[in-house]
Amino acid sequence: MKNRRLLQRSALSLLSILIMGPGCGGGSMGTGGTDFSSGLPENKLINELPNQDARQLCESANNFFDQVFTNENFCRLVFMTLGTFDPNTPIDGAMCRESVKQCTEELQQQPREKLDCAGPDGAGTSQDFAACPAPIRLFENCLNDTADIFKEVFDALDCSAIEGKLISQLGDATSVPTQPPPSCVELNRLCPGLIIQSN
Repeated sequence: MKNRRLLQRSALSLLSILIMGPGCGGGSMGTGGTDFSSGLPENKLINELPNQDARQLCESANNFFDQVFTNENFCRLVFMTLGTFDPNTPIDGAMCRESVKQCTEELQQQPREKLDCAGPDGAGTSQDFAACPAPIRLFENCLNDTADIFKEVFDALDCSAIEGKLISQLGDATSVPTQPPPSCVELNRLCPGLIIQSN
C-alpha cells in the first residue's frame, strides 16, 4: 500500500486538474449548487472581508470538502485511476472493497490537507484570500459546480456499481473531466491558486 500522502496527492492532483485546469477567457459565474454556502453576503468581494469573515469562508470550504471528498471517495478514485486492470477480466468487487477499506484506514491515520485558514499571522486570512477580488458567490459556485461533477464520479466508482464489469464497460462514467466548470475558470482567473496550492 502506498503511503497516505502519495494517495491523497494523487487524488488531489486530479481535483487540481479540474478546478485549476487550463481555461480561456473570462468564464462565467456558473449556476452553483445548493449544498455549499458560507453564510456570508454573496456579493461581497473576498479581499474586502475582515479577517474573521475570511476565516469563516475558508473553514466553511474546508468543511464542505471534507463532506464531499471523504477518505472513502478518495480511495475509490485512487483504486480506479492507479489500479491495473486486465481488460478481459471482470472487476473483482471483493478486491475493490478491500483496497478501499485498507486505503481508507491508512488515510485516517493522518490529517487531511486543507486550505490555510489561519494565514501567516494566525489572524484568520491568508495572502491568497486577501488578494482575491472575486465575489463570494463565485467562490461558492465553483465549489458547488466542482462537487456536483465529482459526486457523479464517486457514485459511479462504488465497488458495487463496478463489480463484475469489464473496465471497457464503464465508459466515461468513471472518468474525471479535464475541463473545469466555467465558475472555476473565472475564479482561477481572478484569484490564481486560491483553491489548490502548488507545492
